[in-house]
Amino acid sequence: MGSTWATALRLVTNRLQNSLNTLMINNGLSVLSGNSTLGQPASKGKRMFKTLQPVDMVKWVATIIQLIGYGMTGMNMVPYNIFMFFIGIFLWFAVGVMWKDKAIMVVHIGAFVSLLVGYLNA
Repeated sequence: MGSTWATALRLVTNRLQNSLNTLMINNGLSVLSGNSTLGQPASKGKRMFKTLQPVDMVKWVATIIQLIGYGMTGMNMVPYNIFMFFIGIFLWFAVGVMWKDKAIMVVHIGAFVSLLVGYLNA
């Protein structure tokens, strides 16, 4: 069952990466290595491209969702903040699966259980 989820996540992240790369190319942007930043205009000379890995896409989406959850908590937007945290936790757990990193998986299982118990007792 775990490999099915991992395969589905790889498929989704590959599609996200392809869409992002197409969008960036169509707008004359690239992901450059070194000190350059994402979305910086591509240089006309020799380019060194750093490909964005599927796990990187999941990490950034999860991070953005978690930050939105924190913002919603600050604005007292309950229970929507909790839903954002659940999505972020799931995505970070998926990163742990993709990396085969048990520490990331365990900490996010703990976070999920803590949030779920708190939500159900509220």
